[in-house]
Amino acid sequence: MMQDLALHVSGEDCRCYMTEGPYNLPEKVRYLTVVSSKPASQDMFKVISGAERLHTLIVVGGSEDFVLKIPNDIGKRFIRLRTLDLSNFCVSELPKSIGKLKHLRCLQLQSTKIRRLPESICDLYNLQTLGLRNCYDLEELPHKIKDLHKLRHIDLVMTCNSYHNVCSLRCMPKDIGLLTDLQTLSRFVISQSNALSVHTHRGGIAELANLNNLHGELIISNLHLIEAVQDAALANLASKRFLQKLELSWSNSSKEAEQILEHLKPPTTIKELIISGYTGMACPSWIGSAEYTNLVTLCLYNFKSCSVLPPLGLLPLLENLHLKVPLVSNL
Repeated sequence: MMQDLALHVSGEDCRCYMTEGPYNLPEKVRYLTVVSSKPASQDMFKVISGAERLHTLIVVGGSEDFVLKIPNDIGKRFIRLRTLDLSNFCVSELPKSIGKLKHLRCLQLQSTKIRRLPESICDLYNLQTLGLRNCYDLEELPHKIKDLHKLRHIDLVMTCNSYHNVCSLRCMPKDIGLLTDLQTLSRFVISQSNALSVHTHRGGIAELANLNNLHGELIISNLHLIEAVQDAALANLASKRFLQKLELSWSNSSKEAEQILEHLKPPTTIKELIISGYTGMACPSWIGSAEYTNLVTLCLYNFKSCSVLPPLGLLPLLENLHLKVPLVSNL
């Protein structure tokens, strides 16, 4: 009854299909939700005819061990597709023909097993949203992602749970900083910088310099790999005034940790700040500054060498203070 009501309200252009056999898509349908049932969905794409008229395809009912076969010619079958959602299935790769979906604006691959995206993704010049939340196996983003000029959201949030707690992402693509209209880039992973390295497609923390429209949260990890203090300054974090949450993370020791953190001053509008793995002897001058009038939560985790914290009484809205440090004095 509820399904019939939903169809009545949505009109003739929306349909919900249960994977039970061949399905001839009505001519007026533009938005299709497929409710999968294992193993009927293994060849789901083969049994749907008339798919070339679809604008939205959402597949639900998946799980981590539910392998969904993506046809090699998906770019030809769904030529008008604007939204494709394959979240929560055991999808480890996409065919190169995905790049032929020239109208695609939203690609959701949340909680899949995807390791790498084909470079043809960068041919989707209308793409605005790339959903990679909880893609723990993802190792890197496409090298030419800078070509996606309309891209606004890259969701790389990793929600730790009992099954997954390690993010495989090891670098950020060079020139990602050219996407100055990005509003979401929830994770930035710093990689080893070496002039003799073959990994010339990797970008450093300075890529963040002009990404001043970022909203929501941003995690910057592997800060111990920053080799030049001036690179931290070039990131210009203080200009990211739309950020609500910032996490700065070290995974190893760094001789320049104190100077690097000093230059990674967050925007004064931040509401939540997390610093973990810091190896400096002293905290930066900006921690506890009265400028941070919106800061509600401050987390200082696993400080290796710092035992003295500055006064925090000037933070007017501070409600939550979480400390995991060897020794704390002068608080």
